[in-house]
Amino acid sequence: MPAEALCEAVIDCKNRTPPETADGHPVIRTPNVRDGKLVWIDLAFTDAASYEVWTARGRPKAGDVVITREAPFGEARVIPEQVYAPCLGQRMMMYQTAPGKLRADYLVYAIYSHRVQKRLFELAGGSTVGHIRVGDIRTLSIPHPMEVNEQERIASALNGISNGLKDAANTHKKLCSIKQGLMEDLLTGERRVTQLLAQAETQ
Repeated sequence: MPAEALCEAVIDCKNRTPPETADGHPVIRTPNVRDGKLVWIDLAFTDAASYEVWTARGRPKAGDVVITREAPFGEARVIPEQVYAPCLGQRMMMYQTAPGKLRADYLVYAIYSHRVQKRLFELAGGSTVGHIRVGDIRTLSIPHPMEVNEQERIASALNGISNGLKDAANTHKKLCSIKQGLMEDLLTGERRVTQLLAQAETQ
């Protein structure tokens, strides 16, 4: 079923990014959306007047799904509560899902599915550096269970897997850091290896 049939609105941004200011309204740009996450580094801001202009077609809010059309295309994220009153940068679009039809968190997982990513690649002309047209984002076919409760169960299971992978990655990073520190201690002579070798022999 096309995305526009599952959403209350599918909104395109203006064809340019709003002027930047030191603070104000957050501007979600293509570099800020990667792997289903919001990248806070280099998050830009704009003034109140520009915000009004850039949200004339619809105001992004927490729970909406943003998707990139270029550089690269097909990256998506649910806008989190921490991002208050944002607007969209160039080549960004937004899905406002319809309650009872489509869950926002499920939609993000659907966008990253092999089927949808393959379709986006085709729409981009078979190039990873291509771009997706506004109309193609509107009519993008979204595979989904008809029951929202089933969508919730799927999203919940995938969230659990994602969190488990994140915890494993953090543990791996910590262990690598400990290993590096130990190697430096041993190589500089700050720690003797005799006791460590004796422990290894008794195990």
